[in-house]
Amino acid sequence: MRQSSMSGALKRLRTALDDPLFVKCGSGMAPTALALELAGPVQAGLAQIKGALAAREAFDPASSERRFELYMSDTAQLVFLPSLLEVIRREAPGVEIRTRQCDIRQANRMLAEGGIDLAAGFFLSIDDSLHRSTLFESPYAIIASTAHPSIQGSCTLEQLAAAPHLVYRPAVGSHRAIDERIFELLAQFAKTRRRVLEVSHGLGLAEMVARTDLVACIPRPLAELCARGNQVQVLPLPVTMPTMTIAQYWHERVHRDGGSVWLRGLMRRLFRESWRNDHAVVDSASDFSHIRS
Repeated sequence: MRQSSMSGALKRLRTALDDPLFVKCGSGMAPTALALELAGPVQAGLAQIKGALAAREAFDPASSERRFELYMSDTAQLVFLPSLLEVIRREAPGVEIRTRQCDIRQANRMLAEGGIDLAAGFFLSIDDSLHRSTLFESPYAIIASTAHPSIQGSCTLEQLAAAPHLVYRPAVGSHRAIDERIFELLAQFAKTRRRVLEVSHGLGLAEMVARTDLVACIPRPLAELCARGNQVQVLPLPVTMPTMTIAQYWHERVHRDGGSVWLRGLMRRLFRESWRNDHAVVDSASDFSHIRS
């Protein structure tokens, strides 16, 4: 729209809603309280209209220039994005991927309103109304330096309880539930856990563990990435723990959208069968279905 057309449309809106909607603020304009209140519902409505129209169009990945917004943790980025981008660059070179990290409540709202197209990871508090497709089940594992003074090749519950811990609690996902369960089990051997460091992302995990006597309990896919430099050993937990259900989630508004269908199918093709074929999943005696965090 030209500036004159935009001004005319804004004038009509102001008259209809009896509110200025935008006011001068410094060198620019700022939305009023009513404008902010309307923004979410209007965005959701426009997203539904866009989704309905897009569903009627065939999606051609080879020629598409669409941008997909993905909600995932740093661990999910490390596990999913390299393989995903490799295929996208080959099959859909014009497609753009943008990742989002925010509070799960905000993510639920953005999935409904159109700000996020697909969520992928381990989420216990994601909206129950979303569509879901399980990609794989993943256990937790221990990582320790290959030069660790007392832990070599295996780790007993007593050793795990006595060791100083690097605690991994990313802002996105429900890893806290598993971490707390691990320390509940360790409490029978130690009155207080020896927590030396807590981090909110996976960057630098391998280096911090490799150079110290710290141990960390993290998702096995992340543990295997940490071990690629041959300075970190990956060990099974000495207790039976629930596995993480890694899944992808999407809203009804994009359920039939050609681009979303393509992306979800690509995720299943890359991670569902390949993970099952390459990794043995440990059966767990319990699950986290009763936990909401």
